[in-house]
Amino acid sequence: MFGRAAAPIMPLPQPVSAQAAPAAAASPPLTLKAIVGGPPWQAVLAGMPGEAETMVAIGSDVRGLRVLSITRDAVVLRDGDSTVTLTMRPIPR
Repeated sequence: MFGRAAAPIMPLPQPVSAQAAPAAAASPPLTLKAIVGGPPWQAVLAGMPGEAETMVAIGSDVRGLRVLSITRDAVVLRDGDSTVTLTMRPIPR
């Protein structure tokens, strides 16, 4: 200002750590593997961290999601104010 040019501000160099912090592993998506029984239905879900598969029933809590309903081909989960529907994939012929 007033006749002198402002010097550009240079960022200070940051120290480099010897080891990079491990990246946070993203959770795999929940998938519907099977529907078991008949009324009352149960479902087998995959994608829970540390578990291969988990059997759930209506009212179960999975990763903060609540199981609202299970039909012969779908599971409806509540996530706060929204719902998530997991459906069975058709078997290739």
